[in-house]
Parts: sequence; C-alpha cells; structure tokens
Amino acid sequence: MDLLKEFGWELTAAIYLGAGVSLTLMLLAIPKSWLAKASQRAWYMTANAQTIWRMPVVWLGWILMFAFGQHFAGFIIAVFGLAMDRVDGKTAKGMMELENPKIPHNENLGKIIDPLADKLTFLPPFFVLAIQGIVPWWLVTPLVSLELLSTLMRGPFNLLVSYQKTEKERKDQATGIGKLKVMFQFVTLLACGPLIFGWTTYSLWIPGILTGITLVFGALSVLSRMSLRGRSKEVNDQLTDAFSHE
Repeated sequence: MDLLKEFGWELTAAIYLGAGVSLTLMLLAIPKSWLAKASQRAWYMTANAQTIWRMPVVWLGWILMFAFGQHFAGFIIAVFGLAMDRVDGKTAKGMMELENPKIPHNENLGKIIDPLADKLTFLPPFFVLAIQGIVPWWLVTPLVSLELLSTLMRGPFNLLVSYQKTEKERKDQATGIGKLKVMFQFVTLLACGPLIFGWTTYSLWIPGILTGITLVFGALSVLSRMSLRGRSKEVNDQLTDAFSHE
C-alpha cells in the first residue's frame, strides 16, 4: 500500500514518526542488566561493538531512503541504528557494574569511537540537504567544521579537565550542550524528511532555522570546551608552580 497516496504526506509523516518513536522506546526500555548479560555471551553485543556496528546500520538506512527510494524501510533501519546510540551507553554502564566480567568494557576505546560514530551517522544527511538545496551550504559547512573541531578537542579536553571538580560534574558540563545539539540535529532531519522525499514543498525557512539552531549549539559546545580547558590550564599551571617550589 502506498501510504502517501492513501493518506497524504501529513498523515504519512505521522505514521513514520509514530513507528520511529515506538521502536526507540522499545529499545530504551531494555533493562541495563539484560544488556550487560548479553555482552558477556556474545562479543558483538558489547558496548563498543554496538557502537561500531550501529554505524553501517544507519548508513544502510540512509542509502535505502536517499538512493533507492525505500523511505519507510530505510527510516526504520536508520532510527534503529540511531537509537542504539543510547543503548550502547546503557550497555557500557551495565558492563562496568559487573563483578569479574568475562569481557570487560574498554572505556578509553569507547570515548574515542562513540563521538566518531555520532559524527559519521548524523552528518551525511546534512550533505544531502545541502546538495538538494534544502539547507544552504553556508549553514552546513560551518556545522560540519564545528563537529569535526569538537571531536578533535575531545581527547585534550578530557585530559586537561582532570584537575577540575569531580568526575561527575565534569561529565555533566561536557555533555549538557552536546545532548541539546544532537537533539536538534535529529529534529532537523525529521522536519526535512518530507522535503527530502519529495512529498511536499513547504517553506524552506523551517529546515534553515532548525539547522541554524543546531549550528548555534555546536558553537556553544566548542566554546564550553575551550572555556573549561582554559580554567583547567590555570589550575594545572598553579599546581606545577607549587610542586616546583618544594
């Protein structure tokens, strides 16, 4: 059945959204303890393995949607892969809570591949938006540049804040703006879906404004990291001077 012809683009978009939200909620409802147990039974269910294989899953969804016109199947596959971003986080926490795990969680590896996976799954559709003229290049180019800069800063950022506050406070400061940024990236892609699929031609101001908001949060994320690095460097320098005088 052709949903678009049967119900129109508005109801079709609502059906897509409802299916995507339902799938996401089902995945997020999986208990952390179950995910931890599964990680000990099969290596491909460990947190880092989930982070790696969710990338080609999302890419498959994008390819089905954009290259082959399989909108619903591609959308569901992409949503599944994107929702795994939260699942692999729960799996990592569950694995770290296990006593004497057969397969321990490599937290340092996770800190590297998780942000890379986020960039490699969310950014490709923005290039499609720019190529199709839905969002201007002058918005997409700085957005991608800020994402790459944010990723490059992650390693030094984690190191230089080691003297500042508690670990929990550092994590909250580092991820709050980032979570809002990812949320607006997702909302932007959802809002642009009907335009990408050619279902309608409503005002291009909507995706432009949403992309602009995403760009602002990306800039704030980078600035917050730079601010924390600066304050941490001051503390680091003071400690160095104190030890050198002893």
